[in-house]
Amino acid sequence: IEIHLWINAYKIWSSKWKPPSGHIFYKLSKEYKDWFATDINGHSDYNFDFNKSIHNFSGIYLSPLNQEANNYIKNIIKKLLNNYKGKFHGIHLDYFRYKDSMYGYNYIGRKAFYDIYDIDPVYLNRGISSSKIELKDSINFIKNKWIEFKNSHIDSLIKGLNDVLIDYNQKNSKEIKLSVAVKPDIYEAKIRWNQNWDDWLSNNFVDFVVVMNYFSDTETFSNNLWNIYKYFYTSKNINKIYIGINTIEQNLDNTNLRDVSLIKQQVQNIRDFSFPGIAVFSSEYYNYNPTLYLDIFPEGKDK
Repeated sequence: IEIHLWINAYKIWSSKWKPPSGHIFYKLSKEYKDWFATDINGHSDYNFDFNKSIHNFSGIYLSPLNQEANNYIKNIIKKLLNNYKGKFHGIHLDYFRYKDSMYGYNYIGRKAFYDIYDIDPVYLNRGISSSKIELKDSINFIKNKWIEFKNSHIDSLIKGLNDVLIDYNQKNSKEIKLSVAVKPDIYEAKIRWNQNWDDWLSNNFVDFVVVMNYFSDTETFSNNLWNIYKYFYTSKNINKIYIGINTIEQNLDNTNLRDVSLIKQQVQNIRDFSFPGIAVFSSEYYNYNPTLYLDIFPEGKDK
């Protein structure tokens, strides 16, 4: 058995209620306001109002566009490596992405982009005409540059973390693995969530990825497996792709367990495509159904 530390990277709080008094949110929101994610309308997560009715709440995030926030994440991992040496075998990063496409407008990032292209990226999605934009080849050209700019900050951090682990492994004769939970559609992952996970695999920045193929219907689930397989089948990198399946449905405040037969069918689909590993999410299912693993993987059957 290997133990991999599961870390929420940019997402620092998930619940609809306020964090407890000692939570890092309060220190950061007081002293490091410019570390937080900001949407296109200028709303920053540091001053999120938990007292209001919250719909479609997706958590409190830090901004990849602030290098100090990225260094904060890197330093957490360095501390884990130093304080728990020999206690674990890997680090798994979840929420290693932007909050959504309408985020990424942290003012430090906007300023850095403006200094390069002489354009405030806020204008690109608001449909506001600008003589500065018109002077460029096209608005699409600048939009692509903005996506690349956002991507580059996450790419830089994953490369930096890989360098940290390479150095650590060489000095300690260890093999601490680095993995990331990634969105299932390769192209949407790049454009909406700014996860270049195919490049991370190609450049060996990560040891493997866990694709969050959480679709509840088998057809969509299988189609996504097929798309990933077509994209990677000529590359050895397909052996670094684990497929994540979801066992719990959450709709608004309701939580329902998926039928075991559906889970088993999705597991079989993964096997049919010969992906090297399966991640069953979440362990909460085990609390409701302790025999889940044996139901999915009957004892004695090749896993």
